[in-house]
Amino acid sequence: MARDDFGKGSQKRHLAAIKAAETKRKKAILQEKEKRELKTSKIIKSKIHHNIASFIENELTAKLIVDLKSHLISSESDLQSSIYYHLRNYLSDYKNIRISAELPMKPKKDSKVFVDLVVSKVIHNFAQLVPLIAIELKEHKEVGADLYKDIDKLQMLRENKIIKYGFMVYLCRSNTEQRYWQEKADNYVKSELKSRIKPIIINIYDNITGTEKIEFDRRWQQTKSYDDSNATAKKAVKTRKSREESKILKK
Repeated sequence: MARDDFGKGSQKRHLAAIKAAETKRKKAILQEKEKRELKTSKIIKSKIHHNIASFIENELTAKLIVDLKSHLISSESDLQSSIYYHLRNYLSDYKNIRISAELPMKPKKDSKVFVDLVVSKVIHNFAQLVPLIAIELKEHKEVGADLYKDIDKLQMLRENKIIKYGFMVYLCRSNTEQRYWQEKADNYVKSELKSRIKPIIINIYDNITGTEKIEFDRRWQQTKSYDDSNATAKKAVKTRKSREESKILKK
């Protein structure tokens, strides 16, 4: 073999070795990057229910009070719609997270309970829902025994490892301070579940002044239901008044 050919062959092997080493280095960098991304993804996924729970506990109440003061809530159904709306907005950047209303849940073989709102993770291309957070709702003038009944339901779901967190949102217009009802609800939760089962009492009267209360109550009643008989009666009065004014003008 000529010396020149031998030199060319050696040079080719050297370049091939450099290329292989570079390819191996890039592959190692890519694998390390994928490992970091996978680790980050797992951390983010593990924090999803904690993040949602934090939003409900720390931010949602303020948003609901704004809705109340804007007269957008005057029933339990309105309360559910408002919570759904704010949760949906908050969850817009989360993938595979679903909010279900009146979701039937079977914590035991022969039992079934319905939960007002449930935030779940969708897995395996919608093959299964994994409940994360259950939310029970109530709206009454005064706080009643149903507060404790719903807390019991949430505690049972948590004890059966069905949910990660449970929230009881109770809206009232009580003459008793919100703090009193909040303390009673907090004390009712089992000590071992206090970090996971969270009652939230909202007494709108604690969030408005005395003069605002009168107008709030008036608008609450106006928007709570629709009575067609009242509308018909008002229309009849308006028609009769118009006819009387017309007769006066003709005279």
